[in-house]
Amino acid sequence: MNYSEENIRSALTERLHSAINRAYLRLASTTTAVCILGLMCVFYLAGTVFPQGVSLTEYINGGGGFVFLVALLDLLDFFTSPVFLILAFTLFLNLLVCVYEKYPSLFVKGPYPAEFTPEHSVALTQDLKEAFEKVREVFVKELGFRPVESESRWNVVQKGLPCGLLTWLFHAGAAVCFLGFILTYLFAYDGTMRLAPKKASTVVPRETGRLKSLWTAKDGPTDFHLYLDEFVTEYSEYPDLDYPEDRTARLAVGLGWSSPSYELREDSLFVKDWKARIKVIRGNNTLREKTAEVNSPLKYGGYTFYLAGWADTVKVSVDRNPILLEVLSGDEIFVPGLLDPLVFGDVKSGRVYRLDGRTEDLRPFTTVKRKSGVGYEYLGKVLFGDSVTLNGHSITPAGFETGAVLNYRYDPGAGVLWAGGLLLLSALALRVFIGRATAAYDLVELDGIVFLNLFVSSEGLGYSPDKTVAALTRHLTKDDIRPQEIPPGQ
Repeated sequence: MNYSEENIRSALTERLHSAINRAYLRLASTTTAVCILGLMCVFYLAGTVFPQGVSLTEYINGGGGFVFLVALLDLLDFFTSPVFLILAFTLFLNLLVCVYEKYPSLFVKGPYPAEFTPEHSVALTQDLKEAFEKVREVFVKELGFRPVESESRWNVVQKGLPCGLLTWLFHAGAAVCFLGFILTYLFAYDGTMRLAPKKASTVVPRETGRLKSLWTAKDGPTDFHLYLDEFVTEYSEYPDLDYPEDRTARLAVGLGWSSPSYELREDSLFVKDWKARIKVIRGNNTLREKTAEVNSPLKYGGYTFYLAGWADTVKVSVDRNPILLEVLSGDEIFVPGLLDPLVFGDVKSGRVYRLDGRTEDLRPFTTVKRKSGVGYEYLGKVLFGDSVTLNGHSITPAGFETGAVLNYRYDPGAGVLWAGGLLLLSALALRVFIGRATAAYDLVELDGIVFLNLFVSSEGLGYSPDKTVAALTRHLTKDDIRPQEIPPGQ
């Protein structure tokens, strides 16, 4: 039998469509989502058992087992391994398909069963026609239910949020969260920079996102600059415990027989807070200005800048020489005429809050140490403008500059994650704390008495079937005539 090229193409196209349909149906299956989540839980457990971020050589030298399996599945860096990423991406596709499939259900009522099993029965004093009108009125006007279409002979009413909407919002929020994860994984990166006072600095990333690293591309310098307008450090006085040297006295303090004593020195200061007033500028225009603090970052242009600390540059004059030496606090500096290097400590300047309630500005000072063998000899505290004499040389801290140290992060997925998380949590909160209530009722007449057969179900904490039945019964029977007890002797 001869097959034409058109027939072959048609057969291949049909097979391709059939394979796509089978894959789509598999992705739309709840069973698929449960299986993927089960596998991810197993791998999450493996990720907590095997150390993450270490090399295979370090793992082997540390006595780790299952080396072949660890190397095959990349269990030492599992959360960025191909196996985990394929599972996560498959779950993301499953969520997208579920969101698409469940969207039409937002506009579908029900389905409701043809028959309900009555859980409550209430005898009414009205006739059948009047009872129908009264029950509908109480449900709608008094209890706030709304009638819904149903093919059942039972009358169905509902109150609260549609279950289909909450389910769709939950899946949509999870899908948006996964999209944020993907954006963060592909494009996010971190870095550190230092802002010198009264100078503009450009963000020049040294790292780049994973996607750009595939072709060794990096983000270029930003088209905006950061300008450190002012850096302020605030201190609180912090007394030092004057611990006694005598063993008996120390025992008495430890047992509470005597009170500990404290010593408050001039330099007994504890950093309370530090703030940096930063401007975002482009040319001569100030685009944004913010006083950044710890846990209060500056955000601009997709970047988030966190204030991580400060760095002091000390300017030193030797023998009153107008040419000043500059050194970062904590670094060693070789001073002409001295064999051993010096180390200047952090500059103490800014505002101090005294224990007696006073607030005052510190006169800036620093500390000086000289290298001595394998350690350092503490020489004391020096106020700026004062001098310390070493080997006949006058060493004067003449000035300083305090720069801000910023950690920054570029993450285009952060906003998406916030939106998805808010959507996800809102759907959960609405379902748990509000929910919905569904009631189905039927009226029958037996031996001249009208009975209301009632079925009530609810989801969430906002509604209770028992309270609904009690309120309905109260409204329907409030006008009933009840026999009164005849007083004795009448």
